Amino acid sequence: MFSKRIVSCLLLASALTVSAQDKLTLSSGVVQEGAIVKVDANNVTLRMAAGEIAFPRKDITKIEIKKPAEVDAALKAPETKKFAEAIPVLKAVTERYLNLPEPWVQQAWAVLGDSQAASGQWTAAITTYTKLLEMFPQGAYAVKAKVGLSQGLVQEKKYGDAQKLLETAIEPLRKQLIVSPEENFFLGTAMIVLGDCYQQQGELAKALDCYLSTVVLYYRDENAVREAQKKADEVKAKLKSSA
Repeated sequence: MFSKRIVSCLLLASALTVSAQDKLTLSSGVVQEGAIVKVDANNVTLRMAAGEIAFPRKDITKIEIKKPAEVDAALKAPETKKFAEAIPVLKAVTERYLNLPEPWVQQAWAVLGDSQAASGQWTAAITTYTKLLEMFPQGAYAVKAKVGLSQGLVQEKKYGDAQKLLETAIEPLRKQLIVSPEENFFLGTAMIVLGDCYQQQGELAKALDCYLSTVVLYYRDENAVREAQKKADEVKAKLKSSA
């Protein structure tokens, strides 16, 4: 079974490489077309008819990536819950494109971390979130990476550290009257994690506020809403019994 998975991942990576047609515009104005097969801090390597050629990133003014068709379904893993299927696809594209400035590449890193976490692969998930934050510290998914890292801290029962990281990460979003549907979706889980941190530290009123925020405000994730409502009811019972 393990060897079959390795073969499947290799075949997937190969398919992604062959199918895409990417473009690099150089500072000279020349456009090079082929398939990006490797990215590092200094070069972008393009597979062309003449073979694989590494172009210095300092000489590239524009990069156009043809998103592989398999990626769209994988990026929907948080909604479809098909985490096992998404992981090999997202690993292939993140390893291939690394930190290229494409919004969906950043999203692929974030969803990969989420998929690994949902599959119980917490060590891998923390590594993924850490890389995402290092490569795109001001990117659209930096907050998502911090939420993921805070979940890892909760797994280690470091509730105080997780609380501080979460509060810093999501406070700007919580001050906004309107957030995007995607932000609304992951904030539902984030508020549950923050509520758990408060509850573990005996701050039941704050925990209840967090759970109800998911139920009332950040309701896009139906599973999160159900979990938050259950926890809110439990906290209400605790508060009532201690009154």
